[in-house]
Amino acid sequence: MPELVGPTCVLCGRTDRERLHDLPYGVIMRCRGCNLVSMLDEKTNHFPSCAYDQTYYRKKPGHQAGYKDYFGEELPERRKLAEVFAEALVATPSTIERSLDVGCGGGYLVEALQLLGVRAFGVDGSEYAIGRAAHRTENGRFICGDLRSPEVVENGPYDVITMMDFLEHVENPVAEISAACSLLAANGRLVVMTPHYGKRLSKAQGRDYVQFKPDHLYHFDEDTLVRVMEKAGPGTVAVSEVIPWVESRGAHPPHEFLHKYSQERENVLAVYTAPHDDTA
Repeated sequence: MPELVGPTCVLCGRTDRERLHDLPYGVIMRCRGCNLVSMLDEKTNHFPSCAYDQTYYRKKPGHQAGYKDYFGEELPERRKLAEVFAEALVATPSTIERSLDVGCGGGYLVEALQLLGVRAFGVDGSEYAIGRAAHRTENGRFICGDLRSPEVVENGPYDVITMMDFLEHVENPVAEISAACSLLAANGRLVVMTPHYGKRLSKAQGRDYVQFKPDHLYHFDEDTLVRVMEKAGPGTVAVSEVIPWVESRGAHPPHEFLHKYSQERENVLAVYTAPHDDTA
């Protein structure tokens, strides 16, 4: 495939790319230096942009980015998935008193954690999503902004920060991981879940891979995800598939959860654990 020169790679600093797939909304490319896969709008030599507005959460026919009916038809399933992840997150020897869900969307994980006694917060850049989430729950738990927003910083530090299907949407995943880790309490955890590129589905589907979407700017395998997270600091990173991680923490995923994360999609989950506070 012909070479492609893109923006400076956030992971290794190189600009030369291998062209993998030409899609209607961008070019899928792999960095020659570190193998990080991303998407470029060749006309602008930048990442494609996406509006996370009402039409994203209930997309019109023909739209490739967004959800069929995130706050309607999909709501019961999304709540069930959130309940499983919440159960797994609290099943830990250390107590979770305060959590933050980054890219919280409709706030389903925040709500599930609240029901388990966690003081849970959610942040999202979409005014529409935050408005819908805040309408259903206690005021002040949902923040429209990002990890640098004053309200997010003031409510920290957090025992757990989650990024569930968030990292693939941002232009600089290294910066987002670093910002999140700076808000962790001592021995706190950052839990990241993202589509797992390079596995069965991406190999079988090629340019028609189900996760090639206008709003997915990055596609991580285990190696590139771990390397991005290791840039955050001196903590430790552990990586797993979703189902083994959930089951290892004593959660009881229903059939729908098992089917989704074994047949419909393949995700990788990585956990960054901040260092202990030796000064305490």
